[in-house]
Amino acid sequence: MLGSCQTKSILEYLRAGGRGRAKGRADPEKEESRRQRRERRKREGEEEEVAEASRLLLRVLHVSENPAPLTITAGPEVKGVRPFLVGAVVRGMDLQTGNALKRFLTSQIVPLGRKEVKVKDLVRQLQAEAEEHRKQKKRQTVSGLHRYLHLLDGKEQYPCLLDADGDVISFPPITNSEKTKIKKTTCDLFLEVTSATSLQICKDIMDALVLKMAEINKYTLENKEEGSVSDTEADATSGHLSEPGRHPSPERDGSAPLVVEQVRVVDEEGHLKVVYPSKTDLDIAAAHVTVIR
Repeated sequence: MLGSCQTKSILEYLRAGGRGRAKGRADPEKEESRRQRRERRKREGEEEEVAEASRLLLRVLHVSENPAPLTITAGPEVKGVRPFLVGAVVRGMDLQTGNALKRFLTSQIVPLGRKEVKVKDLVRQLQAEAEEHRKQKKRQTVSGLHRYLHLLDGKEQYPCLLDADGDVISFPPITNSEKTKIKKTTCDLFLEVTSATSLQICKDIMDALVLKMAEINKYTLENKEEGSVSDTEADATSGHLSEPGRHPSPERDGSAPLVVEQVRVVDEEGHLKVVYPSKTDLDIAAAHVTVIR
């Protein structure tokens, strides 16, 4: 090339960086564009990490994976009274720390904690109390637990949930029992939702309750609130469904998922009526929730 080209042509060729235009030097605009892309990718990656860390984790334990799954048998008597029921076991709640227990109970009906009594006597007693309370307050309506009494008006039979020992642990829609009262030391909970009108209502309410529990648990773990456990609560076992050490308490990094165990409801012949959560349950349309199935 040196022999056949003039000096001017050679200089122009070298100025252009050889065969590729501007190869010998960087284009400022392209370099700035590449830098901006790198920074944008870095920011997006950091945002994804933050979003992932802030997500609520729920892990579903299927009946087939559970060595001791819980099953509820629904008798034929409840069909005409309160036929719809779903249940679930949630493990890994931290109610010891700070105000976690108080926050959880605000979304619950607080148990009456009364002494043992027959159901019909309890209903009559509550109705009398409700009327007396209404008269004292000079109101047209009643409040608290009494406002649910009308759901049992005219009923000859009242639905209740019994445990394996035959003890009544739930009297929907009125109250739960002293035996299963939730304490600060409780970490595993059995949940049940009943309805006289709709199975889907039961599932929707259970979805909302489980999501609220996950939010409370994550807030408690992330904020590391100080909390104390009373002497009586330290020895309490009510509310615990598992053997000590089987399910360790969640790590205090906010990332431990709540475990939601499937519970089957069957009739007296063992035929399946409903299982919760199923594939279509906990289908929560929220960007901050991840359900591991």
